Amino acid sequence: MFLDDIGKALKFLAECFVMIAEEPKLLLPSLLSVVFGFFMSMIVIVPFVFMGLLGKIGYVMFGGFALVALFISFAFSYFFMGASSHAVYQHVKFGKSSLGEAFNRALGSIVTLLLLAATAAVVQMIVNMLKSQGGRSRGGMIVGFVASLAGDVMREGWDIAVRLLIPVTVIAGLGYMDTMRKSFDIVRNNFVIVGAGEVAIRVLNGVIGFFGVMLSVLIALGVFFLTTPVLGLTIALGLAIPVAFVLISLVSTLNLFIRTSYYTLVYLWAEERTMHGQEGPVAAPAPIQHAFNI
Repeated sequence: MFLDDIGKALKFLAECFVMIAEEPKLLLPSLLSVVFGFFMSMIVIVPFVFMGLLGKIGYVMFGGFALVALFISFAFSYFFMGASSHAVYQHVKFGKSSLGEAFNRALGSIVTLLLLAATAAVVQMIVNMLKSQGGRSRGGMIVGFVASLAGDVMREGWDIAVRLLIPVTVIAGLGYMDTMRKSFDIVRNNFVIVGAGEVAIRVLNGVIGFFGVMLSVLIALGVFFLTTPVLGLTIALGLAIPVAFVLISLVSTLNLFIRTSYYTLVYLWAEERTMHGQEGPVAAPAPIQHAFNI
């Protein structure tokens, strides 16, 4: 089963590389999301450090700032994800994408995206409180474990859900509640492919993330040791750190693009099946058809 998941994941990776080779600009929204997300994380982490150190007092003092920072971070992340999703949709549907149109479409759905970002911020705050409660629980190890587990389940559940909510929002141009209903219907009617695909994509993201980061660090170390004798320690370090940042950002960009592409294609297929009827002979989009043999 695990080897089968790896096989499907590698096939889908190949399909993603085909799309990237045909239109390298498809990576741009994901890259912008990763770069912006990195700098936002430096801001978001500050209130959470104080909240973790001060406990309940920390939540009172810094909770509002943390919520606003999370909201802004998620809002930009979902905006770029929406643009990426629409660009992939255009590429698969029409053979060519327009980033200008993709960004305009995401901007046109900004109200729903902001509501999703607000939901995500609240979910993340609840998760953090549950995890914190798990670490400080006076009810014993079992209560702490259950609280921590509930936080993990909530976080992962929302992370999976929003991957489909974003394409539905931007491509279909629906409002918040209609997006929720339509996404639920898509999962209900395509549960097997969504579940199997999520497992395969997670395996692929894990492999790419691990080996990609390792390779990035090794290359950065190589740059550091090769340039130190010539340029000196300070300049060599100044070169190695940006190299590591750029390479790790590219790895993260690829992982984000893969997940966004998969759920965009699932949405596209679900829409085609809805138009032709659930029993109609509707072929899946080529990338997931080739990767998952459906």
